[in-house]
Amino acid sequence: METRAEDLDGEGDWDLSLAEKMEPDVDPVTGKHRCRLCDNITATRQSFNSHRRRKHGTIRNTLICPVDSSCAKSPSADALRLHLNKAHGVSEEIETRSFESKEDFVNWKEQLQKATNAQFVRRTVIGKTATENYYCNRAGEDRVLQKTDKENESSSAQRAPRNKGSVRSGVHCPATISVKHMPDGTVKATNFLKHIGHGEDVCFVNLSATAREIIKTKLREGFAPDRIADFVRKEQNVSLRDRQIRSKDVCNILRHDLPELIGYFDKDDHISVDCAVKHYDAKHGADSPVFYYRPRTIANDSFTLGLQTRAQRDLLDRYSGNVVCLDTTHKVCHYEGYLLGTLMILDSTGAGQPVAWFLVKGESEAQMTPVFKALKERHPDLRPKYFMSDCADAFWNAWRTVFDVTSVSRLLCLWHVWRAWSAHIARVSEERRRELREMLKNLVAAPTKHDFDLLYFAYSQAMSHAGYTMTSAKEKAPKTFGAYFHSEYVVNDRSTLWARYGRVECDISTNMHLESFHRTLKKRYLQRVCNRRIDYVLHTLVMKVAPDFTSQLQRSILMRGQSSTFQQRVSFDHHKSAYLLDNSTTMIELGEGTWKVPSSTGNGEYIVKRLNNGCEPDICHIKCRSCHVCPHQYMCNCPRYAVGGRMPCKHVHAVHVLYDRPTGVESDDDDDIEIDVELLPEPELPQPFSLECESPISMSIDTEEDCRTEEDSLAHSFNDQISSITHQLTVITLNFMSG
Repeated sequence: METRAEDLDGEGDWDLSLAEKMEPDVDPVTGKHRCRLCDNITATRQSFNSHRRRKHGTIRNTLICPVDSSCAKSPSADALRLHLNKAHGVSEEIETRSFESKEDFVNWKEQLQKATNAQFVRRTVIGKTATENYYCNRAGEDRVLQKTDKENESSSAQRAPRNKGSVRSGVHCPATISVKHMPDGTVKATNFLKHIGHGEDVCFVNLSATAREIIKTKLREGFAPDRIADFVRKEQNVSLRDRQIRSKDVCNILRHDLPELIGYFDKDDHISVDCAVKHYDAKHGADSPVFYYRPRTIANDSFTLGLQTRAQRDLLDRYSGNVVCLDTTHKVCHYEGYLLGTLMILDSTGAGQPVAWFLVKGESEAQMTPVFKALKERHPDLRPKYFMSDCADAFWNAWRTVFDVTSVSRLLCLWHVWRAWSAHIARVSEERRRELREMLKNLVAAPTKHDFDLLYFAYSQAMSHAGYTMTSAKEKAPKTFGAYFHSEYVVNDRSTLWARYGRVECDISTNMHLESFHRTLKKRYLQRVCNRRIDYVLHTLVMKVAPDFTSQLQRSILMRGQSSTFQQRVSFDHHKSAYLLDNSTTMIELGEGTWKVPSSTGNGEYIVKRLNNGCEPDICHIKCRSCHVCPHQYMCNCPRYAVGGRMPCKHVHAVHVLYDRPTGVESDDDDDIEIDVELLPEPELPQPFSLECESPISMSIDTEEDCRTEEDSLAHSFNDQISSITHQLTVITLNFMSG
């Protein structure tokens, strides 16, 4: 509210005289301005206005009386104290203190706030002598912006009031501290410390400077917010407000006072990412975790970011000779269309290790090629034995454009393959879906190319029948499942990408290591919040995720009780081999390194072959802890081995224990195995094995003349089953034609 001289009547003589006195008395000769209140002389009007605001306030009366709000508003704190003394009998207890330094004043002020559960805030710093005025933080009216009628019509949203109310009490508390810093370094403070108009509400007081320094120190040391809050609550030299601290308060201090600890460099996300990239380049140089960066510009929105720490770089160099998995996931940041890709390898314990990340807008070949080129600069000799991805061709096309793929076999993740098949199977009539799935299962499990060709020759006739037609409202000319399957998964020898015979020596059949990692990333590190900033995701991957996963290998080796999923499955299959160990006479040794093992159900027999003598103890850590069998040592043609990759099934465990176990090898139940700790930071993955044994195709029968030996009798039975399936399919086809 502003008081004007022309608006005052006879009842406002005091205000009118004050308004007149607030105007300067200008000397007509010298042009100097004299203050009517204190006779101070200034040279210009601007200097006078500055003097008036500093010493006498303004004629804009805004200070509400804390005793009776109906009283006239005061123009300044001095006028308010005078009003309280004359109208309400409040004694004007003003004290003056001197301090040797600014630090002494700050400590005194901190102790004062702690004792009174109040808080003084600084609002002005004026003059060469640096005069500082501190006011009670409860003083003033609630500054809630009221919406206009037009805004209310355009938006129905109304901000709800805070449960504890506003910090401003609605009146002006007269408590003030006026500080003047002298040229000699001393400090003089003039204080009025009586709080009027509000109580000692701790909820409206901020954390003390002491508590904030403790929190910052703990944050720099890497403590979690909940642990820091618990530590402050137990601290003795803190205020009552400090003992009510929450983890949210610690997070707020982390965000506003130490933004570099969470990668927050600017309010604009992309500017913050640009600052983070420059920070990592200046700090790490050639070992920067950012190996490729393409910022977003006005002309080009193709943002791309490639990440790889030094530890991940060493892991990729060491374990890239076996299999490399690649996949993307969405909703890791709040930008539409941005995808996070992960490059993963298998370490010596069989666990997945992320060795590079890339954040791109889209996953086309043109967008992925520059990322792989930057990755090749760090790994020029990167040549895995297998490259596994989803059914899209973009990753593989970009990979073979950059890297040498002469001896690299491309594989499709079976989980993605089955998901694509299921979407098309759902378009087939319901009574034919079960038969279709059984056919596909048999094709996937085909151990050799010859077996696959026999099965597909029989199944293709049925899948191409009109009964397996896929219905869709979008397609004008519907086609059969057989036509779709042949064009997408069989032509140009594409069956080697997903059938069992194309991945006999591969340790995995799906990208579940990657899917599990993406789930862990979103759940544990991103707390299932998809509207994250890119700078936060960048900081989380580099400073939290990468160190956790790179240290996982050492934990698995040193703490042998912590097993990977692969190791747990190996132990589980060892216990399932008990039925064979109890009936060892049922297993027959066919020759050097070849055994015939009966099925646990008694419906068939399987052939187990020894490929080599196993990996070195310090290289492969996936060995069974009971019999020390290596997953790369044997091969079996049972369904468990076919589906689970190169994992020792129960038949392999039984053969190794009864026939092929080295002498002098004891159980791993006791802690009697010595581990060379110096080798742990740089373990090596077993190199791809050059199998000296016969090809797996020798396990099946190609001609009837080979059926004479006892070893090949099982494959002969498999061919009989194929003939039976062919006969059944012929009957099904005839039924369709007759119907």
